[in-house]
Parts: sequence; structure tokens; C-alpha cells
Amino acid sequence: MRPERTSRYILAITRSKAKMYEYDVPLEHHIQLTHPPDILFSLAVGLLGDAAAAIADMSTDARREETPPEAIAFAGTYFDAYLQSRLENFAEGEFPILASACFYLADNPGSSKVLANQATEPPLHLGSGLALLVYKLLRGDYSDMLDCPYADAANNVLAQLSGYLAGTGVSEGVIEAASAIRADAYETGDGRELLYADISAAILRRKIAAAAATILPGASGLPIGSWLPYLSRPSFPRELWPSQRRICEAGVLSGTSGLIQMPTSAGKTRATELILRSGFLSDRFSLEQILIRRDHNRPRRRSSGTLGR
Repeated sequence: MRPERTSRYILAITRSKAKMYEYDVPLEHHIQLTHPPDILFSLAVGLLGDAAAAIADMSTDARREETPPEAIAFAGTYFDAYLQSRLENFAEGEFPILASACFYLADNPGSSKVLANQATEPPLHLGSGLALLVYKLLRGDYSDMLDCPYADAANNVLAQLSGYLAGTGVSEGVIEAASAIRADAYETGDGRELLYADISAAILRRKIAAAAATILPGASGLPIGSWLPYLSRPSFPRELWPSQRRICEAGVLSGTSGLIQMPTSAGKTRATELILRSGFLSDRFSLEQILIRRDHNRPRRRSSGTLGR
């Protein structure tokens, strides 16, 4: 399933409407919507659902074709544009969660985080509690959920994931817990439960793949035990963003030199922390070496007596 030319045109008009609100254009000067944007709703939900199911089914015998990231991002852009266009009040509740999920699965964690922070906590009846599970996963909140039909299974997922991200759990436990929710939803759930069960399972697979506990041992050549003191710190990046994963794949954490250029808000500070910590833990350099190199590279001022000679 892919968006066609007409769908892209409708989305472009909807985004233009949203931009007019963003730039405080007077209402009398707003463009007229030539097509009702809600005709794209089924397409956007279908793109997200197909993508989530394909990722959740990831295995050697999976037969489902994976949705391209640009198609998932199309759905996320639609949900966000619809919301920002202020077309329906109901969109303020569920659309930020769906948009955030789209961008997360499209490997755009920055946009996903912004939208997740804008979302309000969904009611427990939405998806029988599975919408709340997705909301918590997108926000990195692994505290227990309140009573709902999936409470026990959802709390097991959150506990298993929290343990794995801290370096003390196993990925198999997370996948099994997510699979149990999907099995229950596919057996007795309605359409919304199926959607959120697939989304939650897909997010969990992506979180495991991007987890520092998954990547750092191989990228740094150090055992997971060396990283445990840092993985337990709330400020340490337990999940690596795309730019940080590329640094790991390039071997920079294991001593390979490289020239790194990143755009704004791409995770430069955290990437630098990973490189430095890996260097200290592997004894490739010390604080004394860093200070010596900094002093050596610092520009030296000429004395006033040498100027003009």
C-alpha cells in the first residue's frame, strides 16, 4: 500500500492549511480545502497498520512485505497536519499518538518525541488499554498501568523492556510478552485493539534493535557488564538515534577515526558521550591525555612586543 498522486496533493493542501495557523494568517485569507482531508484517514491508518504488522511479524519465515519508511512518514505527516489544521476536536486525543507512532516506525525519533510530548494520556477504554501502552512506550514511561483488560500483559511488557534497556534483561522476554498481547487481541479484540497491539509490538522490536544494551557491546568490543553502571543512569541514552547508530556501525566506539557531521538535534552530545566513555572503559585514552591534547591544540597568543616585526 502506497500513497498515490491524488493523496499526496490532498496532504499538501492540508499541510498548507496547518501552516497558515502556524504563521497566524487571518482566517479570511486561509486557503479553501478542495478535498476533505478525512478521506485520507483510512489510507493513513492502513499504512500504519500494515507497517506495524510487518515489523511485529519480523522473522525468517515472515511473508508480509514491509512498508517503506517514506510511506509510514506520509501517514505520520497526515495525522500531524490534520491535527494542526484544527479540523476536528477529536483529533487532539488520538492523532498525536498515531502520528508519533508513524514517525517512530519510520526511524525519525526526534519528530516522534515531539508529538508524543504533545499527546495527552488516552483513556483506558481506548483500545482496551492498548492505546495507553503505545503512549507510554513512545514517551519512554515504563511505570505500571492501571486496571484495564490488558493491564497484566501490558505491565509485563513494560517491566521486561525496562529491564532489557537497563542491561539486566533479555530481548526474548520482551518479544514473548508483546506476542502474547497480539495473540489475545487477534483472538478476541476489535479493530482498534488489533491496530494498537501491532503498533506496540512493532515499537518494541524497534526499541530492542536500537537499544544501547543491544548495540554498545558489539560496537565497543566491551562486555555488557562494562556498560551497566551507565545504563542504570536516567540521563544515559538507553536508545540510540540513527546518527548515533551510524557512529557505532562505523567502528568509532572501538577506536576507528572519523569525521562526524550532524544536523541540529541529531544527538551530537550523546554521541560524544558514547565515544568518550568507550575510550575510557577500553583504556585507549585517559583524562590526562585529553587535557594535554586540548592544551596542545589551543591557539597561542603572541606577546605585544612581537607584533609588527
